[in-house]
Amino acid sequence: MTNSAASDGPVCRGIEILARLTAELDAAGVDYCHWKSNAFVKEVAWGEGDLDLLVPAQSATAFSGVATKLGFKSFVASPCRAYPGIVDHLGFDQTTGVLVHLHVYHRLVTGETHLKGYELPWDSLMLSTRRRDPNSGLYVLDPDLEMVVFLVREALKLRTRDRLRHLRTPYWRGRRLAEYEWLRERARPEGVEDMGLRVLPPRVAQTLRGMSERMPSVAEVARLRRAVAAALAVHRRYGPLGAIWQAWMREICWAWGGLDRRLLRRPVPHTRVPASGGALVAFVGSDGSGKSAVVRTVEKWLSRKAAVYTVYFGSGEGPASLLRWPLRMALRVLRSDRRTATPAREGGGESERGWQVIARAVWALVLAYEKRGKLRRAWQAKDRGMVVLCDRYPQNRVPGHMDGPLLSRWTEHRWRFLRFLARWERIPYDRAATRPPDAVIHLVVSPEVASGRKPGMDPADIVRRTNSAHVVAHAAGAQVFTVDADAGLDEVVAEVKRAVWSVI
Repeated sequence: MTNSAASDGPVCRGIEILARLTAELDAAGVDYCHWKSNAFVKEVAWGEGDLDLLVPAQSATAFSGVATKLGFKSFVASPCRAYPGIVDHLGFDQTTGVLVHLHVYHRLVTGETHLKGYELPWDSLMLSTRRRDPNSGLYVLDPDLEMVVFLVREALKLRTRDRLRHLRTPYWRGRRLAEYEWLRERARPEGVEDMGLRVLPPRVAQTLRGMSERMPSVAEVARLRRAVAAALAVHRRYGPLGAIWQAWMREICWAWGGLDRRLLRRPVPHTRVPASGGALVAFVGSDGSGKSAVVRTVEKWLSRKAAVYTVYFGSGEGPASLLRWPLRMALRVLRSDRRTATPAREGGGESERGWQVIARAVWALVLAYEKRGKLRRAWQAKDRGMVVLCDRYPQNRVPGHMDGPLLSRWTEHRWRFLRFLARWERIPYDRAATRPPDAVIHLVVSPEVASGRKPGMDPADIVRRTNSAHVVAHAAGAQVFTVDADAGLDEVVAEVKRAVWSVI
């Protein structure tokens, strides 16, 4: 069903990946239409929102082929967010670093939040009357039909709690009010009625015309809901009890997911995961390379669209277990001795006092116990499809620092108990070596820049840590991306985004 205007008008005026997508779809003869919220379609074309594209089911394979060709990747929503007939594709725009999210509707489902209990049989009409938006270049709905769709969607979304909340206030506010006003400026009342007659009974079509001319009250929207629900009864996806059950279960799941992400931080995906499976990316580099800042920025960028799990494997001021909190003071004391935890001390330790030896052992064992738990959760997150971002990663090649074991010098000690402690401490580091990351982002920083970012560091220590970071990065057995961390944060993050996206 290719519209005769398919080759007319401008291509998408927006970010590059969308311009290429629309051009390829037109060339392949794949029909599509941005079917809702076209008041904001110009912003969407520039990556400032999600695209809601209607694509007929018979074109699903062709659309997926075009999207894959351009670097879009399929993502799978969590069960409480997934709906049959809606597919998620994410694309990365190399120029702007924006993640483009395509909600592809092969079935026109809508309804209450957390339910979408109706499938509208209007896709053929939408595609046959679509038009090219002059501002974005995307195909959009005819304004008259879009007003019908908007009013019907808003009516089907109405819940009892909404009616109670808006008894004395306008029902539409913010973006929904802006969308309604935008449509009212473009839709013709007689055109709204005509489009309504093509999909709904005459009485409902007349009601839609009146509501397109003046803003309705919440009571009028409720009456429209009853009329539309009766007209679309055969298109309901659930029975009355089933709809209530599904809506409540999905809403509880949604609320629990928000709580889990913010407070509990379990390795459980509550949004979307790559259809190809999870990925674990480790960030390594010497002090002053900006690992933590880069990880935070990349997490914020990616977690808006996908399920991300971050793990801090360092021994510094990052997130720590309850066992390690009281030991941080001991670490500050030990740091007063600059020789502590350096390769020069690996074979000795004669000058350490008894209490320092005990403090070091307790610290190392608690840290190893903590790393065991963090490794387990990181691997669980990856196995469940999440993208795992690791600030550092345990390694057993460079003992004493760079997130390596601290008690290696005791492995040959004459006391059996100390040898046992050294072997027990080494377990998580050896386990990490057997399951390396999918990718390692090696942030390389010069000693001059590192010392500027971390004043007070010993220049010789900076060089040693830089060399050790190189060994750690290339000994992991993973794909290594070397990034010049001397550059500004924006430039570094842009390069890191490209690397992370390539392994998802």
